[in-house]
Amino acid sequence: MALLKKRLAEAKETAAAAAASHVTKEEALGDMRAISAELVAAKTREQQKELADRHGEAVDAARHARNLADNAGLKVERLQQEFEKEELALKAKSKQTTDVRSKALQERERKRAEQRSRLEAELTRKESERHKQVLSLKQVLNRHAEARKKIAEEDAPEDGELPIPGQQSASANAAAGAGAGANSVGVGSGVYAGRGGGGAAS
Repeated sequence: MALLKKRLAEAKETAAAAAASHVTKEEALGDMRAISAELVAAKTREQQKELADRHGEAVDAARHARNLADNAGLKVERLQQEFEKEELALKAKSKQTTDVRSKALQERERKRAEQRSRLEAELTRKESERHKQVLSLKQVLNRHAEARKKIAEEDAPEDGELPIPGQQSASANAAAGAGAGANSVGVGSGVYAGRGGGGAAS
């Protein structure tokens, strides 16, 4: 462009200098027209190049934007897949935790029921043994009371006999002891029976 402008200026100077010669003037005018045409063509080519460059830049920008959009779409899809996987993993973990907890609770309730059954069986067995011991003790005390009563009856004086000194008091004490023993057995058995009933109720 600068060279063409320089040549155009030289052609104008030549045309001005050759004003006296008609032939030289025509040649100078021809050079001026040729240089002007080349200058216009050069400007046109430069404008076309600028347009082509801008078009190329626009195409590149559009391609880059499309790539970004594609990458963004792929990223969104990948994130969605990762989210779904994490959600499924969390659900599976939550279900597993719930199942483990439920099994643990069931096992604990089963052990508690077994322990309760063992305790109730042990309590029933002890109450039965205690009841048997009370009955056995009552039988022993009854036998003792009967023995004392029999001894007292044997030691009692017959009709018309005078009691031996000290014998009457001993017989009375024996009879009193027999009555007291029977009463104590009744009270004791009632107490044990009350405890047994309370244990069974518990």
